[in-house]
Amino acid sequence: MDELYDIMNDFLEVEFKIATFEYIYENMKESYRECSDIELNKKNKECMYIVNSAQINFKMVYSEINTAISKLDEYLADV
Repeated sequence: MDELYDIMNDFLEVEFKIATFEYIYENMKESYRECSDIELNKKNKECMYIVNSAQINFKMVYSEINTAISKLDEYLADV
């Protein structure tokens, strides 16, 4: 039963990371909206940083989802 609680905790962590990703993504969209032609060069680095952060965060969450699903599959196979 402890293993099931660990797996459920993994899913809670993933839920938090998805919320973090959504926050980063919304900020990324807002930054792009704020970039005018005059400010484009100045904001470009900031926009790219946000995009790269979102991409890295998404890859981590995706990996953790796969790990949690595998753990759950193994646990349920043993029950």
